[in-house]
Amino acid sequence: MRLTCLGCRGPVKKKPAGTAGRQSRYCSTVCMKKTQGQRKRNTNINNSRSMLLCDECGQMFKQPYNSDTTSCRQCRTCKEPGCDEPYFSNGYCRQDGYKLAKLKQGKKERSCRVCGQKFISGEEHPTGVVCPSCKKARKEERKAKYTIGDKVLAGDGYVMVYVGVSQMKAEHTLVLEHKLGRALVKGHETAHHMNGIRNDNRPENLELWVGGIRYGQRAKDVTCAHCKMPYLVDLITDQCAEHDVCDHIKPHAL
Repeated sequence: MRLTCLGCRGPVKKKPAGTAGRQSRYCSTVCMKKTQGQRKRNTNINNSRSMLLCDECGQMFKQPYNSDTTSCRQCRTCKEPGCDEPYFSNGYCRQDGYKLAKLKQGKKERSCRVCGQKFISGEEHPTGVVCPSCKKARKEERKAKYTIGDKVLAGDGYVMVYVGVSQMKAEHTLVLEHKLGRALVKGHETAHHMNGIRNDNRPENLELWVGGIRYGQRAKDVTCAHCKMPYLVDLITDQCAEHDVCDHIKPHAL
């Protein structure tokens, strides 16, 4: 196959087989530099933007690429019919541009089953979907419905108590902490129901466990293998200060 120069359209010397590098598309270095320089100048001419006078405010601005607008960015509005919001990108305002991008992703425009407002969503539900504003309002109503001290039965059977705004804590943990007169060591101590009923939070039905319920053991059964001292339930202290090998019995090391 005969190769022709991209600049002068003359013949190009074919590179011998087995040599390094790729085949040149120009007959000479001079022709290559001349052609590439002309292409760069043409690109700069095509990409140059003219300065125009804004029809709205009278200020000079650079005309955007591939656009015939005669208004500056500050004076432009959304090109969506009936929308007078300020211009943001690609000819649309922020809201309409976001809507167009979501529609391109395959999402659909739906109506909220609560307020009837139209919004873009990818969710599907037999009874209809709820817009983000209604979801937020419903969440705020749920927060305002409960006050500090109210109890809720969780799905796993435990009773949860509101201790703050959107903050809940297990009732059996609070009861056992009140019984011991101190807070439980997080991650090391747990409250266990002796009769197995998760919502029976009577003080006499709760006992302290060291470790998790599935792999731990009762605190009263934990003793040091060296000095035989029991696990201190009422007060967190170093139980074996005279034996360095007894550190495993301390609550912070369990």
